[in-house]
Amino acid sequence: MNDSQLSAVPRLHAFDGLRAAMMLLGLVLHSACSYQDSPADAIWNFRDPQGSSFFGLMILYIHVWRMPIFMFIAGFFSALLVERRGDGSFISNRLSRLGLPMLIFLPLMVPLTISAFVFANGSRYGGSVDAGFGVVSSMKAA
Repeated sequence: MNDSQLSAVPRLHAFDGLRAAMMLLGLVLHSACSYQDSPADAIWNFRDPQGSSFFGLMILYIHVWRMPIFMFIAGFFSALLVERRGDGSFISNRLSRLGLPMLIFLPLMVPLTISAFVFANGSRYGGSVDAGFGVVSSMKAA
């Protein structure tokens, strides 16, 4: 089946809407992480000192079912692609659409992510970025 035949297949707008809603809930979830009432050594480094347990419960409620819905949608569309294109075409499509960008951007994103953790930990432990380098040494030790 070629690309013009694939584009003739109607879109499933309900799944598009569901995926968009789950993405928006992801914004809510990650925004609430700064305001939850949790231990100071939790993984979310930027936090309000006057956190609320409401945000912790909201995060728990959203997180329990948001990612499984994403996995269901991904599996559903993957099965459709395998059915329409076959195994080999599916694998080459996924490698070009996911594997290549990952290989290109991974060397860029890993140092930026480590830098963000260093900055966040430094500001949490006394306001100095130098104080956050304990994260980098603990990551190297692992």
